[in-house]
Amino acid sequence: MEYTVTWSPRWKPSSDIQQPGSILLKKRDLSYIQEAERDLKKSTDHVLKAEISEGPVTVQGPIIELNSDDPERRKVIVKWEEERRITIPLELEDYQFACDAHRNDRSISVRGRLKKVRKSWALEDPHDLRVI
Repeated sequence: MEYTVTWSPRWKPSSDIQQPGSILLKKRDLSYIQEAERDLKKSTDHVLKAEISEGPVTVQGPIIELNSDDPERRKVIVKWEEERRITIPLELEDYQFACDAHRNDRSISVRGRLKKVRKSWALEDPHDLRVI
């Protein structure tokens, strides 16, 4: 088997590997490739596994961050239960409502399904946003 590498235009490789040319793999290299494949699958499985609440939960707390860098993906981060930071994606109208609550130093309450991937928490299918 033979393969070549095309490097990302964003991250330049070091000069010693910038132009490696074609790389020829022999039969004896197969075990290394298979081991790498197993390790990559394990790490991917770990990343994709998530804890999701069975039913809807109510997240309630102060907004500690607003983000509208991408108009299609507005979100707020709410501090919940002392240490958890919950990322909540919002539609424009709810996002504007949350901005007003944040400006007025008010907490919000939102219902949805809580999801944890690695160390990050998010609220899926958020609805019933209220100012407390």
